[in-house]
Amino acid sequence: MLFVGTDVPLPLKEWDKEAPDVWVRSVGENEAAIRAHFTKPVVQYVGASSSCGCDFPHWLLFNGKAPADEFDERDEDQKKNNYKNASGLAKLLRESGERAVEFYGVWAGKWAMPPIGVKDIALEEIVSPSFLLGEQVFYRVRVS
Repeated sequence: MLFVGTDVPLPLKEWDKEAPDVWVRSVGENEAAIRAHFTKPVVQYVGASSSCGCDFPHWLLFNGKAPADEFDERDEDQKKNNYKNASGLAKLLRESGERAVEFYGVWAGKWAMPPIGVKDIALEEIVSPSFLLGEQVFYRVRVS
């Protein structure tokens, strides 16, 4: 699940099974613990075309450890779908007018899990074919 912290709320958009795309919803009561990780005042959930965050480019922890930097087990179809979703996320954030945002991706129910690391990146990096968001990595993202 990908949570995004901003200064101003992103426009809400429901997931549409007939036209799957990047979408935004408020953080639910059961997810409230996620807010503790963010410095930005607004935290929202951003989903991908799959209805969850799985279609954003990402890697998962394996036995509590990050994979090697060159690790990428995605096939070409996954890469294309990831690129489409990352591009949609980048477009949403560019159009938001935010100068900087925060990302944190965790498994459902793991809201209180602390980050295993913090990375500063530019928004353009998420649309790079080789970029993968890390599970439990907190990102500070320069939008402009």
